[in-house]
Parts: sequence; structure tokens; C-alpha cells
Amino acid sequence: MKERNALLSAMKEKNVMVLYRDDLPGEEFSGVPVSVEDELTVLHRQQDFRLDGYAALRTGDITMAEQMDDLPFCRRAFEGEKVYEGVKAPPFSCGNWDSLFEGIGRHCGGWLSVRVENESDPLFFVGKLKSHDGRYLTMRCVGADGQWYPETATLSFSEITEVSFGDRYLGVFKKYCKEK
Repeated sequence: MKERNALLSAMKEKNVMVLYRDDLPGEEFSGVPVSVEDELTVLHRQQDFRLDGYAALRTGDITMAEQMDDLPFCRRAFEGEKVYEGVKAPPFSCGNWDSLFEGIGRHCGGWLSVRVENESDPLFFVGKLKSHDGRYLTMRCVGADGQWYPETATLSFSEITEVSFGDRYLGVFKKYCKEK
């Protein structure tokens, strides 16, 4: 509850936050919260003092939310780089996986990256959304070599821990990995 309140306040004030998920092996995330719901929290991601796409995380996985721009240097750098001026929410609802995937399909050409973080075998997928049905996401994946895998990946919503969309990384894949 404390973390959720901090995120809601940061969303209102456009504060840059670092989110930690201590029970998962993945990285921490930094950015400005643009949607905080029971199921998902979405950040307009910040990297190297600039905004670059979005990350949707399961709200329940967030164990700590720490304000990053409360240090004078960070605040000055974010202001100077016009980070706060660029913050915006995606043009679609991000309250749950279904609405998020629907929006990514309509507004991002279906391009997304998906993480399934677990202790034994963390997985990372890049590609295009093919379908979603309230319980499962099916996507066509592309490898680091730019080649499309012949088979689709089907992931249970309950396994997905993070979805990124609208960033430069995916934009490069979209530009150079044409579907046949």
C-alpha cells in the first residue's frame, strides 16, 4: 500500500522513480509512472537522462519505489534534458494485460518485448503480438540475428512479469525485421 501511494503521488508530480522487485531475478526499472492500477503499473522509462518507451510491470511484484529525482543534480539534469516535458501516458488503457495488449496491437504495430522472470529459467521474447484472449498472449518472435522463429510463443498472463513497448530497441527491430 505504501509503494502504491508513492507511485500515485509520483504519477501526479511526474517524479522519476526507481522500482525494485526483490522477489524476481530481473533488473530494477526507472521512469515516471504514467498508470498505476491494481494489476499493472506502467512507467515512461528513463535511461541516461532521456525517456525511451514504456515498461508495464505487475503492481504486486513491486517491493520498493524510490524517488530518483529528489537529488539536486538529478532534478537539474532531468529539467535540463526536458525529461518532465516529454512524459506522457500511452494513448490507451494499461490497467490489465488484455487492455495493454489491445493498445500495443493498435498503436505500436504489435511490437513488444516480454519477460518471464523466474529463478530457474528466465525468458525474454521480442516480436509481434499475434493474439490475446484474456489468459494467454501469442506472439511471433524474432531472434537477435533478425530472423523470425518459425513457431509462435504462447505465454500465460500469470507468467508474464514485464512488457516493454514503444522504445527505440523495438523500433529498430520493426524497421529491419520485415515479416515474410
